[in-house]
Amino acid sequence: MFSVGSTAKVHPENAAVEWEMTVNPALHFVGFRGDEFHSAVRIWGRPDFIHPDWDRWAQQDIHPTDTVIFARGTDADPLARFTYPHCG
Repeated sequence: MFSVGSTAKVHPENAAVEWEMTVNPALHFVGFRGDEFHSAVRIWGRPDFIHPDWDRWAQQDIHPTDTVIFARGTDADPLARFTYPHCG
């Protein structure tokens, strides 16, 4: 997941609108529990997204410009077998 901002440029000669999109990178924490979460916040700052596990939901939320911090493992690890949609 990522946040997107946009600005419009209007060209009066042809009444066309040109949109410029900007992507703001997000910070994701994956698999953090308890005190390790607080340590990560001290180092990286508050995350934009918290994923309990490395699952297909977490994988789909990540944009190529995002930073992903894993409590254990990497993005090359197998996805969690049991997944669920994350709320909020």
